[in-house]
Amino acid sequence: MISISKRLLAKAGMAAAFSGVLAFGAIASASAAGNLVTDGDFETTPAGSFTEFNGGANFSGWAVGGDSVDLIGTYWTSASGAQSLDLNGAAPGSVSQTLATVVGQQYTLSFSLAGNPVVNAPDPSIKGLTVTAGSDLSKSLTFDTTGHTTSDLGWITKSYTFTASSTSTVLSFASTIPGHTGAAIDNVSVTATPEAGTIVAFGLMLLGGAVFMLRSGKASKSSFLA
Repeated sequence: MISISKRLLAKAGMAAAFSGVLAFGAIASASAAGNLVTDGDFETTPAGSFTEFNGGANFSGWAVGGDSVDLIGTYWTSASGAQSLDLNGAAPGSVSQTLATVVGQQYTLSFSLAGNPVVNAPDPSIKGLTVTAGSDLSKSLTFDTTGHTTSDLGWITKSYTFTASSTSTVLSFASTIPGHTGAAIDNVSVTATPEAGTIVAFGLMLLGGAVFMLRSGKASKSSFLA
């Protein structure tokens, strides 16, 4: 028979394992919210070869600012899916959308970056843009299209973290160059970043649960053989 202390040991192991599951749930809930960005891969609105949207227009959750932008379809090969965005339509433009955020929560912004490789003077070959997330993040970026083609834009992934200071955060991408061929973006996502402490706690609780359960199993086997 298993002694009372051994029974308590087994219960402690189960409790530790259950606590680990709860910790995992906390991490999963942060990820369960998923991407806060609506149509981050620009797939919802059909573009054909490409479709121009003027400042003041809206499409699939994105608000267009500046002069105009081009929603790109078959005109070039996108980073994700079949469509992406050129931040210069007839002239420099921008897109933005307002995200529901939690004050004090850290978020990760990730997106694919390239540039329209069809460069006609006076359009520059080096494309520029600014990326902002409210007052919490501001980046000025460039992309050199030299050597790239519409079938190989040379997409790269950019990733940044920011901590929300408001319950609503405006995410914006804006061209900083003249002309009608600008920086290209695709696969935009903003996700909550699990806190390091939560991840460590989850690991420790699972480890503790495993150790307790192992010891309990050995004790049970010894009692049975005895």
